[in-house]
Amino acid sequence: MPTIPTILHGLSPAGRERLLGSLPEHQLRAAARAFPEWAHAGQLPPEGDWRTWVLLAGRGFGKTRAGAEWVLAAVRGAETNASFAFAQAEPI
Repeated sequence: MPTIPTILHGLSPAGRERLLGSLPEHQLRAAARAFPEWAHAGQLPPEGDWRTWVLLAGRGFGKTRAGAEWVLAAVRGAETNASFAFAQAEPI
């Protein structure tokens, strides 16, 4: 099944406007909150059984958003045994 961005990129600007304008407000909000639909592969947690997920990337990659979305999913119940540790290489 194609992702939301794939569908939108396949439309002309006028087609995107028509499609988005035809959706009820609650569906637009739900689509905007569907992070796995919008994330690139590097922003999604690894598959399988893992203990550490390291996001080592430059500015603008989406590390903060990826981590925040993972924590949100854990809080909502997607992860049952979630433990959090945050580190910073240099003081601000």
